[in-house]
Amino acid sequence: MTVKIQTLLVVLLVVGALWPACAQYEEERPSKFGIKLVGFLPSGSKLRHIGSPWFGPAVDWYLRFDEDGRPTSYASVGLLGSGSGYVEASNYPVTYTKLHRRPISITRSSYTGYGAGIYRLNYRVSGYLNDTTWLPGLHVLYGQEFSDSYFAEVRFDWLPTKWRTQSWGGIYLNIGTRISM
Repeated sequence: MTVKIQTLLVVLLVVGALWPACAQYEEERPSKFGIKLVGFLPSGSKLRHIGSPWFGPAVDWYLRFDEDGRPTSYASVGLLGSGSGYVEASNYPVTYTKLHRRPISITRSSYTGYGAGIYRLNYRVSGYLNDTTWLPGLHVLYGQEFSDSYFAEVRFDWLPTKWRTQSWGGIYLNIGTRISM
């Protein structure tokens, strides 16, 4: 992962962690955005060999809410990559997810979800190859909220078409926060 991506990731996590404290005196309303740290375990063996897990940030834009102000659907954009400098790969998922919630307590709930997306994939071998494509895919997820702002998710993405003889789907492990604005 390049230094620029690592720096962006650290800045996003610090802002996301501090934002709820800064916004605690504002009028409560549903959060429109969220950020999360994503760990990706690719299913393709060449991709795992490059590096596993892959890490990167993602931004969620919440589109619909339930009566308690919790998201029921969202769009997400992620930036994931791995590599040694000689061989590098990246995955930029742009997805839509529909959620179904089950309350655990007044501030916690678990949820399942499903959705679809388009994935921008890049595979680069230094001085030899730099190839990019876009592939459609589907996903399912299970998540749990730890408060009104913090959550963790496990997501499985399936891309029905192989590219560069590899399956670019896999398992995503997400931790994140909702940003009140």
